[in-house]
Amino acid sequence: MGGAFGGKRRRRHKPAAMAALVASLTKRPARIVYTKDDDMKYTGKRHPFKAFYKIAFTDRGVLQGVDVQLYFQRWMHAGSFGGRF
Repeated sequence: MGGAFGGKRRRRHKPAAMAALVASLTKRPARIVYTKDDDMKYTGKRHPFKAFYKIAFTDRGVLQGVDVQLYFQRWMHAGSFGGRF
């Protein structure tokens, strides 16, 4: 349940239960391996998020400036952060 795709502390119990059931029935070690599509489908929920941005370029295509506003909903638990930054 690791990787760089966000914390999955609250969504690890279902694949863990599936692996435990298979291990119990087969009397062998078992693990669940998701494809990235399945991982995002079953465990990849995210907090609501909005991004507003403006990007300015010169006539020659040189980046002149970026204005970014990021908003996301946070949950009330230790370690969470959110709002505008």
